[in-house]
Amino acid sequence: MFKQGSIAFFSENSFVRSRLTGAMIAKNSEAFRHEREIEFLCSLSPDGLDDILNGFGRNTCLQDSLAALRRPIELNVLRSEIARFRAFSVT
Repeated sequence: MFKQGSIAFFSENSFVRSRLTGAMIAKNSEAFRHEREIEFLCSLSPDGLDDILNGFGRNTCLQDSLAALRRPIELNVLRSEIARFRAFSVT
């Protein structure tokens, strides 16, 4: 039934402190995945970030952007969290 024959339980190393909220979050949680997404987006150049959020090149191709996958309000939340994460990274 199990490939390795045992079930993995949470250990102390399974949790990290969120840089956005300060709370302890599990590494297999949606909050951890979201924070890694924000961290990745922060690592992009301003042009690269704009391409990912709005589309690539001069003729914005929405099917290749986060705008195609998410509602405008979600993109605004992403932008604000990117700004917060960058502010935390500077200090």
